[in-house]
Amino acid sequence: MRFTLSEPATVALAVQRTTRGYRSGKQCVTRRPKTKSVRRCSRTSTLGTIRLPRRPAGAAKTTFTGRVGGRALKPGPYRLAVTATDDARNRSTTKTTNFTIARR
Repeated sequence: MRFTLSEPATVALAVQRTTRGYRSGKQCVTRRPKTKSVRRCSRTSTLGTIRLPRRPAGAAKTTFTGRVGGRALKPGPYRLAVTATDDARNRSTTKTTNFTIARR
């Protein structure tokens, strides 16, 4: 994975998965067997965050092994949200990209 930093920063990579849920008031909550006929929605849950310590400004790259917190991700679609934070605690806008873990 490649990215460019305009100044030295710490980078956080949040691995997220989109799942089905159901509408409970204004919130989208986890599906349960009893809620098959209720209005559906999509919910995104963060499975884990990979923190890359202070990186210098310019082009950077890192290798993603498909593991988060020591556990392998199951096959399926995922989203990666990347945020950079500089020394003054200024945070960049979050950039997202989609990827898929294929079945073996």
